[in-house]
Amino acid sequence: MIPPLLQAQFKRVYEEGEHIEVQVVGRMKAEMKLHAIPATKHRSIYAAQLSGEIREWFLANIKENQRFFLSRKTQGDNEWLDVSLPTTDGTSTYELVAVRPDWTDSRGLIGFYNPLTKSYLPTPTLRLLLRAHAEVQAASSDGGPRPFFLIFDEMNLARVEHYFSDFLSAMESGEAIHLHDDPQVEESEGIPRRITIPKNVFVIGTVNIDETTYMFSTKVLDRAFVLEFNDVDLGGLAGPVQSEAPESTPLALVNLEGGLKLRGQASSDEWKRFESCMGGEARDLFGKIHDALAIENHHFGYRVARDVARFVDLAVEQAGTSDSTVRAAFDVAVLGKILPKLHGSQAEIEATLKRLLSIATGDKPESEVFTPHGVVVDRASLPLPRTARKLGRMLHRLQANGFVSFIE
Repeated sequence: MIPPLLQAQFKRVYEEGEHIEVQVVGRMKAEMKLHAIPATKHRSIYAAQLSGEIREWFLANIKENQRFFLSRKTQGDNEWLDVSLPTTDGTSTYELVAVRPDWTDSRGLIGFYNPLTKSYLPTPTLRLLLRAHAEVQAASSDGGPRPFFLIFDEMNLARVEHYFSDFLSAMESGEAIHLHDDPQVEESEGIPRRITIPKNVFVIGTVNIDETTYMFSTKVLDRAFVLEFNDVDLGGLAGPVQSEAPESTPLALVNLEGGLKLRGQASSDEWKRFESCMGGEARDLFGKIHDALAIENHHFGYRVARDVARFVDLAVEQAGTSDSTVRAAFDVAVLGKILPKLHGSQAEIEATLKRLLSIATGDKPESEVFTPHGVVVDRASLPLPRTARKLGRMLHRLQANGFVSFIE
């Protein structure tokens, strides 16, 4: 199967009769010819004809149904595909952590020192951080370290502000988390006295809202993007749904090459690039949103502004520079970064939501934007269609119940 990010390129190579170079690290490049399989051409399946060292490598290393990675590389005017196998060093690059409702401090997350046994009781989270640190130290300057993922299941079964506070502070400040003061433990068990959060660690948490869970505080939401998965397509239950063509959505990551890039803290350079997007229109929309929130003291600070700018900057880098890409990325960023902190009674929040809805719809009357069932009529005509849809739902629930929060 051809990866979606390479489908357009493979189609061009096949239809125009061109050849493409393929390389395995440490071996000579070779030309690859493509032949579409007629019965399944619409599924982007091709037969590849290889020669030389590349052919020998495939015969020796690739077995039936075995996965391998293709990544598009460029150097000047030269372009080729790198082929590699998944890592076989046994290092797991993710950890799925089940959050317990009795976590009231960081011990459940990163372990603790036992003064009776004079040993440290590590956790899966701490072990992942240690593996990520080792990866950073061992990675070459060319390839960079692999990303590591810390995934919290049911993250809000306990209060995130309690068990995750040390982690949040370390992520924000770059300072190390104190673990213990025993040099013997550091030497014999390999547990350092302090540990920082490596730059190649990404944190993801799943959340459900019911009577057994806790809501997030503003300081947690300030440091996260909230993604809702409320839409259900029952048609997909019968089997895999055919993927959309990359060009059918402005946020298709057609330029994402070789995996995630590690950038560190958001910077003012990203904000400067954001200011020039869409001829300054995105910046102006952002300013209007900030001013609308500031009236009731709901406005955001510099961290949120820089995070939104980075989100849009990454979209431009990985999905393209068109205005439609910038607009869609900014819409998603506002939806996932600004709106989640809004909650309150009708007296507290209704005026703010209406001001934001007016900005998201370009001052169009609600009757022209939504159907009687709350569906957006013409998404393409709105400045921020995703944001408008969510604000419409929030206003409807607020007027029906007298109170509303972002999470439904």
